[in-house]
Amino acid sequence: MRLIICLLVGLLISMPALALDRINLLFIGQVVPETCPLPFWFESEPAATFTLVPTKVHWRMDLDEARRQVRLYFPRTRELTWEYDFFMYINPYFEPFTPVQIDNMYSAITENGGGGFQTLGGITIDSAEPNFAWLQSTLAPAFPNDPSAVELWRQTTAGRAAYKVVLEKDSGLPPVLTPFLDVGIEEVPGSTFYIVAMEPQEGTTTWARAAGAFPKVTGREFPWLLSWGVGSGMTWSVADDLDVPWWSSIYEPSKQEYGLDILMNIIQHSLGRPIPQDVIVVNAVRRNLRNYNERVSTINAFIDFIEKFGANSNQVLGDKAEVDEIIEGARDSYLDSRYDEALALSEEANRAIVEFELRTMRLKDQALLWVYFTEWVAVSGTLLLSGYLVFFLMLRRGLYRRVRTTRLRSELE
Repeated sequence: MRLIICLLVGLLISMPALALDRINLLFIGQVVPETCPLPFWFESEPAATFTLVPTKVHWRMDLDEARRQVRLYFPRTRELTWEYDFFMYINPYFEPFTPVQIDNMYSAITENGGGGFQTLGGITIDSAEPNFAWLQSTLAPAFPNDPSAVELWRQTTAGRAAYKVVLEKDSGLPPVLTPFLDVGIEEVPGSTFYIVAMEPQEGTTTWARAAGAFPKVTGREFPWLLSWGVGSGMTWSVADDLDVPWWSSIYEPSKQEYGLDILMNIIQHSLGRPIPQDVIVVNAVRRNLRNYNERVSTINAFIDFIEKFGANSNQVLGDKAEVDEIIEGARDSYLDSRYDEALALSEEANRAIVEFELRTMRLKDQALLWVYFTEWVAVSGTLLLSGYLVFFLMLRRGLYRRVRTTRLRSELE
């Protein structure tokens, strides 16, 4: 019996750690791909799934359309709302939500141990007018930025300037942002327009400051990122927006490529999950997974194209399945936190998919060759037939008779 127990213990020790469940995310507000990097970032993130509830697209979405989007995509019950682990409010236009829906989100964070993240401190959605629907909701006090900071924001809107994100290097803080110091995130210039002055509520944690954002306010630097625990959950407020160059390249080229990695650290820390420390390796894995998905999308379009011309794609699909097995291994290793192994497999899969893409393009060219040949035969045949008819009818004129004077005409003369 003792031998069996020892064998079982040894087996359990030798087994790799089981991958955690995927994180279920709900993106609310200005979250369509053309204005927000979140869908592009998380589409290839193996550790997360997401749902979009767009309620704002610049100024092109009215209240009726926003309400329709909420009816279509927002969870209908409290239980369904609690299935989401983390809520992200990106310029959230909040008028379409009912008090019950807002309370469901509040309870999902504070009672069910979820997390939340808001941009622009929740104060505004367009850097012009206060977001009163948010500020007056029950969710506003659950976030670390004080809702009454709207008055401070009004006083500082005329004096904004480019800023630098300076991390709080307190050794007592968990390594959510500090791993990115080596890749130079403190040297990336911030936006001169989409930045708000936040006022931390009592008990919040300041992770970074927006140094130089409001030069007319002397003797004080305003926080860039805040967090605090609320109930059994954790929420965050950031002073800028995800579409500014500090975070992403939505409107202008970004000088840093770790936006997704920073957000994933925030999400994982909020939910009590381990945070990877080798940000360069993890970033490389995520980029490889994203590149693979983009190439596969192109290849699938090629395969659909050649099948329409009757080409046999069975061999191609079989070869693609072999490459897909490699990338699935990379995803499994990623979810098990074996990042070096995931990097090696994802690089192998990308090399294989590049060669596979070239083969698919050659097959496309072969399919098109018969199209071009058929068109050439048709055009050439038509040209020859037309030339023969022109020669026979117009030049030889063998079917024509000479024009003669009619009898009636002769008698009259």
